[in-house]
Amino acid sequence: MRPVPTSELLRVARTLATQSGELLLSLVNTDLERSRKQAFDDIVTKADTASEQLIRSGLADAFPEHGFWGEETGQAQLDAAYRWVVDPLDGTANYASGLPLYTVSIGCVFQGEPLVGVVYAPAQAEMFWAVRGEGAWLGERRLWARPALTLDAALLMTGYSLASLAGERNLEAMRQLDACCLGVRRLGCASIGCTYVAAGRLGGWWSRGPKPWDVAAGLLLARESGAVATDFTGAPASVEGGDYLICTPEIHMALLEILQPIYASA
Repeated sequence: MRPVPTSELLRVARTLATQSGELLLSLVNTDLERSRKQAFDDIVTKADTASEQLIRSGLADAFPEHGFWGEETGQAQLDAAYRWVVDPLDGTANYASGLPLYTVSIGCVFQGEPLVGVVYAPAQAEMFWAVRGEGAWLGERRLWARPALTLDAALLMTGYSLASLAGERNLEAMRQLDACCLGVRRLGCASIGCTYVAAGRLGGWWSRGPKPWDVAAGLLLARESGAVATDFTGAPASVEGGDYLICTPEIHMALLEILQPIYASA
């Protein structure tokens, strides 16, 4: 398989994210034909599937030898060196309810590690992007995680499902952290959590069990901004999914000391 310049990977990802965002905006306030997945709070709409079809078709045209893993249409060629991991509409419940907090997330993983990441928020027209070793960006502005932040001054975000086996532990973690930080938000969009840490809007984001499509792009953005990305034991976070703590370096240990015992036996 021929090497592909990261500039070309980024160009295609940004173009498809923009096109997908325009599609999502055009479907706002239409009949979205919602249906539920396995969990009661996990829904899918025709906008999710239409967005993923647009992205998957565009990637197949541009890079026919690359693998693909999308939330709605599944996997193909996952043994390829280049693999695209896509959430065509992260924050579906927000979108379907008219809350403008949702994104298109497109990540390119090369030999198991994130190489290019794009997170586009159509309602705000914000294009977050990163290339490994080249920084994290919002449009043309370089992003940095907030420096010298203490836990009591940090605004945090979490994401969880009460339907999960760790539901009660999620609530306990939120309760404990809400008592010792500036506040905890639950915005229903994992990629926003990652990118807002990268942009300095949040001090940290944690979540148990996100899928690869939730984090493939946002994980790279966070790392390239100088944020720390681990699981709840302090081991480096994996693009393959699992537990995530993404935060500014200054508050990482303080957050681990709270989260680790809560989730240790979950």
